[in-house]
Order: sequence, then structure tokens, then C-alpha cells
Amino acid sequence: MSALIVLPISAGLGLTSRDVVAVTPSAEYAPVADVLLILCRVGLFAPFTCVRNAAFIAVKRLNLLITFSRIDLVSLTAAALALAPYSAEAATASLLMTEAVHIALTVPIRLKDMQTKPLSLLI
Repeated sequence: MSALIVLPISAGLGLTSRDVVAVTPSAEYAPVADVLLILCRVGLFAPFTCVRNAAFIAVKRLNLLITFSRIDLVSLTAAALALAPYSAEAATASLLMTEAVHIALTVPIRLKDMQTKPLSLLI
């Protein structure tokens, strides 16, 4: 349900992030536009994570939920620490990497649980 709210807001704010920041009274906030754009891109992937968590709870795979939550924490921390010396934007972009890890690790398990072959989703 929250995806119906988060997805359009993230998309719209991401498309207008520079304009939104330009409206602020001080020019010192201009660099924030890039970080806002990255956070909005992450917001586009957030509904997938919520679905993943709900799916694991629904099929009573709490052990996998805990394991993936730990993987999320470790991958986010490692990516942020690795990219922090480059720039704040790069460290924030590590959130996108974590979301990609979510999808890459979760989809095969969900397909196996549903007894679905990947090609059958395309046809």
C-alpha cells in the first residue's frame, strides 16, 4: 500500500530535485540536489524491499528474513565506507547498490518458493 504513495512521490521529487532545491532561500543548499536525486532513486526501489520482507513473513521464512537483513546491513555499510572517500553522493549511491543486492539475492529464492521458472515470467 505504501508503494502507491512512495513510488510517485520519489519519481516526481527526483525529476524536480534541482528545482525544489533552487527554491530554497540560500544558495548554499545547491549541492543537496544531487543527494536528493540519489535518495529519490533509492525510493523507487523501496517498495521491492517491503514486498520482499512481507513475502518472507507470509511464507514463514523468518530465518531468511533475518539473514537477508544482516546481508543488507553489511552490504550497505561496506559500500558506504568504500565510497565515502570519493564524495557524499557516492556514499549515498551505495543505497542503490544495496537495493540491487536485495533484488539479486531475493528473486531466485522467491521463484524457487513459488516453483516458477524464470523464463515462464517472460512468456
